[in-house]
Amino acid sequence: MERLTNQLFIYIGLLGSILLGSLIIESRSYFIGMIVLMMIMGLLSIFMRTMYSFAILIAIILGLAFYNVGTSWYFAWDISKQGINIAVQALLSFAALMAWIYGYTVRKNSKVLQALNSELLRLRKYEEHTGILTLNEFLEQAEILFTGMKRRKETGFLVHILIKESKEYKQRILRDKLSKAVLESIRAKYDLAGQLHPSAIILYLNNTTEQGVEIVMERLKGKLDHISLQSISFEIARVPENWNETREQLKVFIRSEHFGSHTDDYRN
Repeated sequence: MERLTNQLFIYIGLLGSILLGSLIIESRSYFIGMIVLMMIMGLLSIFMRTMYSFAILIAIILGLAFYNVGTSWYFAWDISKQGINIAVQALLSFAALMAWIYGYTVRKNSKVLQALNSELLRLRKYEEHTGILTLNEFLEQAEILFTGMKRRKETGFLVHILIKESKEYKQRILRDKLSKAVLESIRAKYDLAGQLHPSAIILYLNNTTEQGVEIVMERLKGKLDHISLQSISFEIARVPENWNETREQLKVFIRSEHFGSHTDDYRN
């Protein structure tokens, strides 16, 4: 409610400034100048750092005041003429201030919206279009599986799948096709599939052997056509002995530091 009230105050201030300007300012060029000043202050407030744009605002307000005093003294205006110019100066200063506040509000709301979107992405469990786990959800579930796997002295494997297509629309099509094939190839209640970034998928194959990994890989490749396979690289690694090492392995996959050509070498 408070935010709505503030927004209403800003809009009333902006519209009121324009309306008063059309009534008080006799010169059309001065009125257009006021509108231009408002636009400039609004844009500066949006795109510049707040400290700098506010400093410019203060400089403009002080400049208008000194200009008005100097002009009144130079032309020896009477009280009536000075009063009109003071009113115009106050209106211009108020209009510039309201435009600055509007720009500041837009900038602030934009940052809040970006933060909310980032938090929403962090909390979301599944990628919207592919149906596989988000990275944060994958890490949380993988840690749970890892704890149980090590307690039972079982083994697991990580499979990093990289899409090598550079064109975004082709990458998206291939990612959707690959995600569907992955979900159909792994064991739904035992394994995990997560998206590291738009061009990479990570699999956590829980409680399996080298032969089990080969079965999953053959099943996955069988669901993809020859053209798709040419645009995909695989890297398989045994799950390390502790979770910290596992997280470091995942970080390497995210950075894709040592990802090369197709490899099935996981016997390390």
